[in-house]
Amino acid sequence: MKKTICVLLSFILIITSSVYVLANKSTDTKEILFRDIPWGSDIDTALDTITEVEMKRFSPDRSNGFKTDFITKKEILCTKHKNTCMYCSNPAGTTINVAGYDMSSMTMYFAIVYNDETADLNNSTTSFYGASYYLETKEVEKASEDLVNKLSALYGDYEDISNSEFRSLYQWTGANDTVVTMETDEEFGTIVLGYAWLGGDKLLDQADELVAKKELLASGDGNVDGL
Repeated sequence: MKKTICVLLSFILIITSSVYVLANKSTDTKEILFRDIPWGSDIDTALDTITEVEMKRFSPDRSNGFKTDFITKKEILCTKHKNTCMYCSNPAGTTINVAGYDMSSMTMYFAIVYNDETADLNNSTTSFYGASYYLETKEVEKASEDLVNKLSALYGDYEDISNSEFRSLYQWTGANDTVVTMETDEEFGTIVLGYAWLGGDKLLDQADELVAKKELLASGDGNVDGL
């Protein structure tokens, strides 16, 4: 009887320890941020934190909304309509030092959040959901290894999602639907770091739907009586 009780207690202890380890592992995962800027910040608040250069703003009618898969170099996905996001980048010819490297480009992406169904830009706000760095280097292999080590020290293990012989793509996943990816192209000597809050895609889709409705009504006389 005593032997049976000891076996049961040992089994319970093992199960409890496993649950504890798994719980700690999940709570240890931290949110991945871009330059410590909270996701969802409006464009003015976010850009106020950038002191190295004056970021250039591009109006929402310059392009369709860039989905997070575009920012993280997984696929080329955009919304169907313009006026769903706006982006900012450092002026041409300037660089921003990141982790010891002079990045030739830094881009930040903001979803347009309309306050009502009129899809009026004058009655909207912005929400920060993605960003990227671009690096050109003659020592791409060395730089890539160094950045992988630094990102892994911050965010833990990465997932290899590469799909090309010359192009590697690694992803680190954080809490609250956040990710950072690193694309290395050895053929062209480039490295791209892409940061994203995946919830941004929902905001882009909502803006896209409202803009589509507005364009549909504008294509006729706007009369929807009885519909």
